[in-house]
Amino acid sequence: MRNLKLLGILLLTVVLIGGFILPESSLAEGKYQLPPAPTEGEASKNPKRGEGSIETRIQATQLLMGGKSFISASGTTITVSGNTTAYSSVDTIAVNLYLQRWDSTKGQWVDVVYMGEFKDYNTSVVSGGKDVLVVAGYYYRTRALHWINEGGTVEQGNSTSTYIYVD
Repeated sequence: MRNLKLLGILLLTVVLIGGFILPESSLAEGKYQLPPAPTEGEASKNPKRGEGSIETRIQATQLLMGGKSFISASGTTITVSGNTTAYSSVDTIAVNLYLQRWDSTKGQWVDVVYMGEFKDYNTSVVSGGKDVLVVAGYYYRTRALHWINEGGTVEQGNSTSTYIYVD
């Protein structure tokens, strides 16, 4: 009976060592790998924060000065934010924000959450942002539509942040 207890303790020790130590050594050997990086867009230099600037299609009046979109992560909570700026006060100024996730099977970025429209009136700047919980194991980025309406003249531009990986 004593030999049976000893055998049980030895077996339990082997299982514990195999279950806790071996996976760590597997990680150290580089067996854990990130999924393939997206083939579109730019990786962020900071693994937890990305940003992008507006690509404007300015009309003749040139009211739209610029805009930015941002993404940041803390665990599986992502903050999506952005801003739009005008050269001077305009009737309406806004930024529409979207969270995108890389779909490796389709080979493209997919909108997963519309974060909302942040709008203001009779001013030259607007900004806004929201937090969202996401699924770990994917690449994410922010897409933004920046727009202005002044006396019926609409100008707009788009920005896309660099992407980050959420683990």
